[in-house]
Amino acid sequence: MRHMTTALKLFAIPMVLVGIIYPIAITASAQLFFPKEAGRSLLYDCGGSLTGSAQIGQPSSDGCRFIRLIDDSFEDVLDGDVEDWLSNF
Repeated sequence: MRHMTTALKLFAIPMVLVGIIYPIAITASAQLFFPKEAGRSLLYDCGGSLTGSAQIGQPSSDGCRFIRLIDDSFEDVLDGDVEDWLSNF
């Protein structure tokens, strides 16, 4: 029984440290030292709907429109036929 108690302690202590305390500490320090990069870089469209993050996405001159690739027609863009590809939307 003594070995079982020791084994459970050796399992529980690192699990709590690595699974709970460490992520909370890293998230808190990121929010404190890097507030923009840590989750406050959300992008909204003209209607006020959340559309994404500034760190993830594609460059766009129009803030209201994000092109979504919904089919295999992206090959037209690679061939240089952008107007034909955009007519699908």
